[in-house]
Amino acid sequence: LIFKLIGVFLWLLAGLVLAALFPRQLALASGEVRRSFWPVFGTGFLAVVIFTALVIFAALLSLILIGIPILIVLVFAGLIFKIFGRVVVFYLFGESILRAFNAKRIAALGAVLLGLLVVCVIDFIPLLGLLFTLVINIIGWGVTIRTKFGTTENMFRKIAAPVIKS
Repeated sequence: LIFKLIGVFLWLLAGLVLAALFPRQLALASGEVRRSFWPVFGTGFLAVVIFTALVIFAALLSLILIGIPILIVLVFAGLIFKIFGRVVVFYLFGESILRAFNAKRIAALGAVLLGLLVVCVIDFIPLLGLLFTLVINIIGWGVTIRTKFGTTENMFRKIAAPVIKS
C-alpha cells in the first residue's frame, strides 16, 4: 500500500509538470486516441513487445559489457515514453468525465488531476487494476509513438534552401 501511494504521488508530480508545460501536446495526443483507438492500441502493443525484446537482448549483451549502455538508454527511453503516455491517458479520462458533466472550459491541469484520480482508484482494485494498468500503458506507448509526443508535425521534412535571385 505504501508503494502504491508513493507511486500515486510520483504520478501526481509528473502530471502536474506535464500539464503545466505541455497542455497543447496532451490535448492533441488525447484527440488522437479518440480518433483512432485501435491503431493506437496496435502500435502500443507492438512497441511494448519490441521494447521488451530489446531489453532482454541488451541484458544478454550486458554479460559482455557492451549491453550496459544500451540497457541504460532503453530504460530512460522507456521511462520517458511511459510518463508521457500515462499522463495523456490521465488527460483523456479527465477530459471525458468533464465533458460528460458539460464543463464549458476544460483546463489541462484539471483534466489530468481528475484522470489521475480515476485511474488510481481503478488501479487499487487487485486483479482488474493490473489488467487496466497494462491496457493504459499500451495505449500510452501507442499514442506517444503515433503522435511523436503530442506533436503531429513531420520531424523529418526537408527544409528548402533559400532561393537567391541574381
